[in-house]
Amino acid sequence: LVVVGDSVGHNFGQAAERMGVRFDFAARDSAVVGCPLVQEPVRTRWSDGRVVTTDSQCSDWDLRWALNIGDVEANTVLMVFGAAAQTETEVRPGVWATPCDADYDRFWRTNLEAALDVLEEQDVEIGVATVPYFRGASKEERLDRETDCLNRELVAAVNARDGVSLVDLAEWVCPESVCRTEVEGVELRPDGLHFSDATAEVALNWALTDLLGPWSTRVGGASSTTVPTTSTTAPGG
Repeated sequence: LVVVGDSVGHNFGQAAERMGVRFDFAARDSAVVGCPLVQEPVRTRWSDGRVVTTDSQCSDWDLRWALNIGDVEANTVLMVFGAAAQTETEVRPGVWATPCDADYDRFWRTNLEAALDVLEEQDVEIGVATVPYFRGASKEERLDRETDCLNRELVAAVNARDGVSLVDLAEWVCPESVCRTEVEGVELRPDGLHFSDATAEVALNWALTDLLGPWSTRVGGASSTTVPTTSTTAPGG
C-alpha cells in the first residue's frame, strides 16, 4: 500500500506504515506535508499578503510515487488531499485564483488528470479520496463552497476512468455536511483538518474497506478481527 497526497495524506500514510508493521503488509507514506498537487513550482498568497513558492519536491511526485510503488511492490494506492485553504494560487503568470474560479478549476483538474495518468501506468488498485470540509477555529463558509468545487472536479476526473475508484472520505467525515467531532471516543481532527494518529488508523481502515472490501486479503495479512474498527459514532460525536 502506498499513500500519496499532502499533510492530510501524510496522516494516512503514517497510519499505513504503523499498521503495516503490526499487521504484516508493506506500506509506504509517499505524501509530502505542505505540497499541493502541482506539476511545477507555484506561488500561493495567504490572506495576510504573504506569498510562498512551493518547494521543488512538491512537483517531483511522479518520480517519487513510481519509486515508492516499486519499492514496496504495492498493489494499492490511496490519494488523499486536504481541504481548501485561505490562500490564492497563481495558476498562470499574473493570474491568482481560488477553487470555484474557472481558472483554478481548470488548473486543479489538469493536475488531477496528470496524477491519475501516472498512477494508471503502475498496474495498481487506485482509490482517490474526496475532500472533507475544514472545521477549524477560522472556518469560513466560502471554504465549504470551495471544497465542494474541489470535489466536483475530483469526482468528474475519477468517474471518467474505469480503473480508478472514488473513496468518499468527505461523506464519512461530514455525512450530509454535518462533520463528526469524534470516533471511538477520540477527537477526530484536533485542528479541524488533520487526523490524530489514532483516528487516522480508523479512517484508513474505513477507506481501505470502502475501496477493497475485506482488505486484509488484498493488501496484507491483517486479521479482520484486529484491524482498527470503523466507528459508527453519529455526527457531532
